[in-house]
Amino acid sequence: MQHFSINYLALMVAAIVRFVIGGIRYSPVLFGKTWQALTHCARPRR
Repeated sequence: MQHFSINYLALMVAAIVRFVIGGIRYSPVLFGKTWQALTHCARPRR
């Protein structure tokens, strides 16, 4: 059986970066409006 270690700092940084990139990607700044139009997902009105 092989023993390996996990770099938890790298794992946390990768998860946070992925979360931020996903948030920016689906925001109205980049592809949010196109994504909403293609999925027929309407933004709730306030």
